[in-house]
Amino acid sequence: MPDFINYYTYDLLIITNPIYSTSVYFDKQSLKIIDNFIHKGIFIISDESLCLPEKSFDNIWSNYKNLICIKSPHKLIGMNSIKFSCISFDASYITFFDQWNDIFTGSLDYSCKQAISHF
Repeated sequence: MPDFINYYTYDLLIITNPIYSTSVYFDKQSLKIIDNFIHKGIFIISDESLCLPEKSFDNIWSNYKNLICIKSPHKLIGMNSIKFSCISFDASYITFFDQWNDIFTGSLDYSCKQAISHF
């Protein structure tokens, strides 16, 4: 991440954790930069499809409503035949996600239902 970031020019930061296609997690300096974004109220969406559970951002910043994490538990262990994604978010967004559920998820096929029951 760059050394200087003007935090006030951003409303949203979309990142992958670990860093896209590298299996490398953010170092302490980068986590401090992300922490500054979160504390300044900038929305963070983290794609954590390949993230180990203990490295998830929602373990670090669990009490911030401006963090949404996307997870795919089966993808992490290489099970592409059955997989699903889930979203972790602050409870204040439950009505929003409940109302938009069908649009976000579409119809779930049989393999998704198998993956959810397996998880």
